[in-house]
Amino acid sequence: AFRKGDEPTEILIPAADHFPGARAAGVVQVIDKYLAESFDEAPRNEWRDGLKMVDTICHKMHKVTFLEATPEQRVAVVSRMAHHEDQPKKPEELFFHRLKGRTALAYYTSKIGLHQEIEYKGTSILEVFVGFDADLVKIRLSK
Repeated sequence: AFRKGDEPTEILIPAADHFPGARAAGVVQVIDKYLAESFDEAPRNEWRDGLKMVDTICHKMHKVTFLEATPEQRVAVVSRMAHHEDQPKKPEELFFHRLKGRTALAYYTSKIGLHQEIEYKGTSILEVFVGFDADLVKIRLSK
């Protein structure tokens, strides 16, 4: 069974052959934690209202709730919310903007997103400082 907030994040970052998606990365748990830790009630209310809006849009489009919808119907709902992604104005477009931003932040700061997908290796400790060649920098800057 999917949690209401889990499925839209998986639509935005689905699992693929070479890396797991938002669900496996625990994106919705990170978002939930952020909302739970917020001193301000507004983000929690905005998120709840946004998820209710997802159901409302889905019901208007497909006569079922988001979780009752087929995967194709769910993608259609999220696509409709993303329609004016570059300049969101309607409440569903503004919620999509928040949903996408929080999903990306949570995913790409997770172990799966950071290490498996983008293959970040982390920093390494140099036992000996190898120096700096200022002439090399000057050559590159002059080109």
